[in-house]
Amino acid sequence: MARINIGKPRTEATLKQNLGKVIIFCEGKTEYNYLNHFARILNSGKNKFTDVRIELEEAEGNAQTVLNCAEEFFSKEENKPRFSHYQPYLIFDCDDPKDIQRVIKDMKESSNEYSLLLTNLLFELWLLMHFEEVTEPIRKGQIYKKLMGRLDLLEYKSKHKSSEGIIRKVVGDGQSVSKAIENAVKLEQMMHEKGYNLLDNIENMNPYTTMHKIMLPISDELNRVKKP
Repeated sequence: MARINIGKPRTEATLKQNLGKVIIFCEGKTEYNYLNHFARILNSGKNKFTDVRIELEEAEGNAQTVLNCAEEFFSKEENKPRFSHYQPYLIFDCDDPKDIQRVIKDMKESSNEYSLLLTNLLFELWLLMHFEEVTEPIRKGQIYKKLMGRLDLLEYKSKHKSSEGIIRKVVGDGQSVSKAIENAVKLEQMMHEKGYNLLDNIENMNPYTTMHKIMLPISDELNRVKKP
């Protein structure tokens, strides 16, 4: 598989990070397909200099479902030895359930020490950020409309959300991922300046995403993958 060339975002957040082994619990097909696009490359073993392994578990539902799925997974004795050295990630939207702030607190208080890959309002915002900077509060309908324009779609429904072709179109040769990371870092800085944090202010943090927390180390690893 040919190398995906993800350029380095021009930001201090480009310091080298080690991805290592991770297991990611996803809310839906779109998130799963997006991360699986990169996991297939990194898990191929073509680069002998990397020790990366991405495991994906799909949890259809909302943020609470994702947490429940992860908690149940780690409660099973057979999973503990195999994944004891994996960092667990939860990826979810912030539009459901209504008490999302409580769910986030439960996630952070879990003994499994999850890293949270959240997007407010929904994951499609992160996809949109591959094309443009988003800094003003935005509604679902606006996100879908803008994404449809960028992808030359007349509609954006379930069949599009579960399409691997849509993800390939978003990612392209990888340069758009660098742009999305830059845009996410800018949002993070904006929220920090406002004094907002995930445990107390998620409803005020629109737009916002933490997807760059995992995409930075993934991009580092992808840039080490050599052409066959």
